[in-house]
Amino acid sequence: MLSGPTKEPTNIVCAWSSDDDPVVFETSEGNSRRLKDAEISTMRSLIEEMEGNGVVDLTINSHEMDRADAGDGVFVISPSDDVPPLVFKFTKNTGNGLKFTNVASFFDNKSLVGSEMMRLVWRVSFNADEQELSPKKPLYFLKTACHLKKHQAVRLL
Repeated sequence: MLSGPTKEPTNIVCAWSSDDDPVVFETSEGNSRRLKDAEISTMRSLIEEMEGNGVVDLTINSHEMDRADAGDGVFVISPSDDVPPLVFKFTKNTGNGLKFTNVASFFDNKSLVGSEMMRLVWRVSFNADEQELSPKKPLYFLKTACHLKKHQAVRLL
């Protein structure tokens, strides 16, 4: 994934470069309007699932996507040269009201994207009218499982 920091410390560029890039799909919970995140999957798996559900003209916001030769289930994905890159701008948290759900905004983009312990995965949603997948925000996951004992801590950034 070409996602990365920009010169502005609160901006992160979203740019997928492979159908193997990880993604988290935001979906509705049952018959309610409540939203939930699916498990981490690859862009390829998500695209194939969307096609299996009848979406035939799927696009990815600000990206080009083509099926590789011979319909082998591989997709070629790259940022589009025709539109500006997708940039997620977060509000820097200075430590006031810091919670588990917003702690990432306490750090700058280079620390978040360059972490050896965490990986950035984009949450995406589907716009049925446009038949388009669009990124919503970056999420952060541990690259490997980390089992801690009582009173033990690990540095993530």
